Amino acid sequence: MSDASWQGERPTLLQASATFYAGVSALMIGGIQPLVFGAFVAAGRIELADLGRIATLESLGMAAGASAGAGLLRRIGTRRLGVAASLAILVSSLAMARADTAAALYGLRAGAGFAEGALLSLTIALIARAPAPERWSGTFLGIQTLTQSAGAWAVPAVLAPRLGANAGAALLAAMAAIACATSPLGAQEPPLAPRSEAQHGGRVPTAAWIGLAFVGMALASNNAIWSYFERLGDARGLAPAVIGTAAAACLVSQAIGSFAATLVGPRLGWLAAAGVATLALLSAAGALHASTGAPAFALAGVGFGFFWLFGMPYQVRGLVELDPSRASARLIASAQILGGSVGPLAASWLVRGGDLGGVLRFSAAATLAAFALAVSAAVWKRREQRRA
Repeated sequence: MSDASWQGERPTLLQASATFYAGVSALMIGGIQPLVFGAFVAAGRIELADLGRIATLESLGMAAGASAGAGLLRRIGTRRLGVAASLAILVSSLAMARADTAAALYGLRAGAGFAEGALLSLTIALIARAPAPERWSGTFLGIQTLTQSAGAWAVPAVLAPRLGANAGAALLAAMAAIACATSPLGAQEPPLAPRSEAQHGGRVPTAAWIGLAFVGMALASNNAIWSYFERLGDARGLAPAVIGTAAAACLVSQAIGSFAATLVGPRLGWLAAAGVATLALLSAAGALHASTGAPAFALAGVGFGFFWLFGMPYQVRGLVELDPSRASARLIASAQILGGSVGPLAASWLVRGGDLGGVLRFSAAATLAAFALAVSAAVWKRREQRRA
């Protein structure tokens, strides 16, 4: 029996929890990646340059896996896909603990990224068919951010004294093992409805493709700032402890922003939310550029973090409205990961020695471009509706 407000059967609390955990497990690497591979550098197992290459390969693998998972989950079943993907992450994480060359880690983390993307696709699919996807997305993002923060604390404080450089690999393996055990409890993906197959001739509509470009551009902007956040603080003469405190405050504000989106929910339209986030993020970028002391820098970071994750749940809502079949909403993880990978790379081309102003200028330009794409997607959708 199908709940009228859901696309397919409404999940039970246990099913939703297991599916959310799959996504949290898949994204844990994002919160502890610097700690994992920084420890490998310190141990002499890889060079400093290898750290960025491994991260890029894993991100690209994750984007590909999320896209592939969106197509596979109905063919082989969400539970089988969850078990297979989490098992692959488990094996890769255990093998990583024994890897002592950069080449081995390139292959292991690219493969792990693909599996992480496939596992994440299960959570995205559940959110995409929810009646208020921005609320479900906001809840997931908040839980994920808090879990990553806990992991970033546990690796150096609890695990590293006992496991050394393999502390991060052990945490990833343990979380993957739990995901493997809980995946059979996750929500089932409903069969594709005949009307969804016929809608748009089986194609993602043009408005939704523009919407996916908006999502990717927004993440490119935000990740550009976040990847250089520590360096931006250093350029302003702030002590490492002060920068660390500002980064922690930014992470907490991200979680608060995502939970705030769940409270506001559909009362704020997705395009209006994109406009609010655009103005706020532009202000935050300007404040980071103008900040000269620790309080101003930390406050700008808090504002940046809050509106970054406040806006993200509404990206799902936007794609659902642009494409009622919700096929494009299932591709949002790929767009976010690709944008998040490309942004820091593009911003790096504008860095001139110790001058990081180019990073903030890139972020501001990308934020405006993202909003322009959001408006274009909404306009295109209206045109499609008039022609229908």
